Amino acid sequence: MVKQILYFLRNEDTKIVDYWFSTYYMRSEEYALRKEYPEYLIRKKETVLWLFHKIESSLDHGYLNTSTLYHYGEDAKDIKTPLQSLFHNVIIYL
Repeated sequence: MVKQILYFLRNEDTKIVDYWFSTYYMRSEEYALRKEYPEYLIRKKETVLWLFHKIESSLDHGYLNTSTLYHYGEDAKDIKTPLQSLFHNVIIYL
C-alpha cells in the first residue's frame, strides 16, 4: 500500500503542488503580500515542488530530512512570513 501511495505521489507531484498553490497558498497572507511579483510566485511553486521531492525521497529511504524544512523556514522568516502562516499553508496541506 505504501509503495502505491509513493508511486502516486511521484506521478502526480506537479498536480498536487498546483492544487496546494491554488487552493491554499493563494489564500495566505504571504500570497497577498507578493502576488504582484510573478517571478516570486513561480519560484515559490518550484521551491515547494523541490521540497516535495526531497521529503518523498527521504521517506523512501526510511527517514525524514528535517534540515530541508528548516532551511525553507529560515527563508520564509527572512521575508517575514508569519510562522503560523508558513506552518498552516505548507505543513498541514502539503
